[in-house]
Amino acid sequence: MSWTQLTVPALISAVFVGAALPDADFMRVTRMEYAAGVIEFERTVSRNQVADWSVTVVEGDGLDVCRGGGSAAYTKSEPKSQPMPLDVFVGDACEITPGETYTIYAHWVPRDGGPTVSKAETFEATE
Repeated sequence: MSWTQLTVPALISAVFVGAALPDADFMRVTRMEYAAGVIEFERTVSRNQVADWSVTVVEGDGLDVCRGGGSAAYTKSEPKSQPMPLDVFVGDACEITPGETYTIYAHWVPRDGGPTVSKAETFEATE
């Protein structure tokens, strides 16, 4: 078997596999803020996608306060702002102590193998 016989099929396979994988984030989260028990985040969905999501809220000393996860179908959309209670955003009850500092870590993992979308935001609880 010659070098050409081994390389051409591998090259063709690599081109087709590479073309099938998405090369951009399916969603962009431009803002995620916490105030008075509500998370407000702004996102743009660039293509329809089913993704698994996870959210963890961590106290300043590194202790997990709450965490949640699930999956959702996301539909292509223009930028939109979505306010929701922290418990709904996390998917679990979340006890926040006023005056403490927290960080929210959110991740969306698309099921088509595209890149994970992540956002983190640190805030001081006001209520």
